[in-house]
Amino acid sequence: MRSLQVEVPTESAWGYLIGHVVLRWLFVAMLMSGFALSLSWPQMGLFLTQELHLSVRAAGLYYVTNLAAPVAGFLVGALSDRFDKRIPLAVGGSLLAAAGWTVIAVWEQPWVPYVVNVVVLSLAGTSGGLLFTVARGYLERHPTPSRYGVLALLRISQAVGWITGPALGAWLATVAGLRETLLATAALSAVGVVPVVLAGRHLPSEHTRPRSDATVAARRAEPAVPRGRFALLAMFTAVGVLVMSGESIKLSFLSIYMAETLRVSAFARGAVISLQPLLEVVFMATLARLAGRFGALRVFALGIVAAFGAYLSYAVAQNLVAIAIGQVFMSVAVAATGALGVAIAQDLVPERLATATNTFSSSVMVSGALGGLYTGVAGDSLGIPRLFLLPAAATAVAAVLYAAMVFARRGPWGHGLRH
Repeated sequence: MRSLQVEVPTESAWGYLIGHVVLRWLFVAMLMSGFALSLSWPQMGLFLTQELHLSVRAAGLYYVTNLAAPVAGFLVGALSDRFDKRIPLAVGGSLLAAAGWTVIAVWEQPWVPYVVNVVVLSLAGTSGGLLFTVARGYLERHPTPSRYGVLALLRISQAVGWITGPALGAWLATVAGLRETLLATAALSAVGVVPVVLAGRHLPSEHTRPRSDATVAARRAEPAVPRGRFALLAMFTAVGVLVMSGESIKLSFLSIYMAETLRVSAFARGAVISLQPLLEVVFMATLARLAGRFGALRVFALGIVAAFGAYLSYAVAQNLVAIAIGQVFMSVAVAATGALGVAIAQDLVPERLATATNTFSSSVMVSGALGGLYTGVAGDSLGIPRLFLLPAAATAVAAVLYAAMVFARRGPWGHGLRH
């Protein structure tokens, strides 16, 4: 069985990134975006329950509004595909993020975060994908054998932003307040425009224009996708949704459990939350190397098992040790999804790489909505931490679906694919 090859960040990838000013600024921009969001996202559960006095069930429904993200991503993606430059749209997304977080922080009405997340933050969240598109286009014009390694480094930069953000966000919420923490995210989102603009200034100076008729004709001449390939992609995307469906619960309500039930300090809460992204950086490179040796499908299965172990650890946690063990397991699951998910999706539908990438990438936001649905339906009856039994059950379903996808991939639907 031939293994799916996955590029690993290497020294040459680092050297190439450092040697190109556009990529350096994109790296900084994505690092800042991860840091800005991680300040407030883990505190949203506390903000909704303590500042707006919502129940855990009502607060969980906030994450259901993430269902707007795939729609926003499709609309912005379709718009960006009509032009040669994505930087203006990425800048607009950062400014929308700054405006959205400011409105949530300032307004007192409990419905405001829900509306802002649907109307504003869903559009703002497309900036990261646009920056990846800019990087991919730049690498196509300046080819390097480390192309995928460079893209992996950009993805890792966002994870690095999450290492310090949760701890500092928890500390800032304690000394200044939850609303002030959200305002800090707004300010950092606005400042994040600077590296995006600087990256754009060093891109080739081409007029922004609609695609030519020749480009449209070339797109129409793309090879047809064999029957069943999109079904395989849909199955794999569903696996990603189910496996990650407990992340929104963990990021928001695990902090409440540690603060109100376990009575741990704000710094300890932030440190435990930050443990996962810290380990993700290590595991992404490790899992990618293992995928090159044993195959991406086998290694991704390890991530599913790790997610199941993580949710069970959270569900029975009576102290910080159990939660920390869950964080280690979850770092493996997230690293597998981040490092291998897009590569597997692209291999399932190699004729439509962009479609495969965008489809699987949307699983992250949809999983957040599913996690919010768990909380809305069973948050009051199960409570924290037993609520994590629901994503554990969903992960078990994901394992069965994944096995079915792998089996179908080896059959007629997967004819011609790499195994």
